[in-house]
Amino acid sequence: GEDYALKWDFWKDMQRYDTGKLTKKIRCKIFIVHGDKDDVVPIKYSKAFARLTGATLFAIKGAEHRYLKKKHYNEMKSCLKSFIMEQCK
Repeated sequence: GEDYALKWDFWKDMQRYDTGKLTKKIRCKIFIVHGDKDDVVPIKYSKAFARLTGATLFAIKGAEHRYLKKKHYNEMKSCLKSFIMEQCK
């Protein structure tokens, strides 16, 4: 896991964007993998984004933000690989 902090200017700049409006411009398939025990970015945000965009959301049971348990990390990688391979057919 990366160890970095975002500066306040980043958060201030993010407030200038209407993400709901921007999501309507997305034209590619979206696949989200999210740990259901993530306490850094709650899964409710991925659920809301998936509803707005029609994205496929896969929740990994018991996984937290950094996928520190090997089984969660491997499940996340496997899900992403499957999605990518399906798009390459």
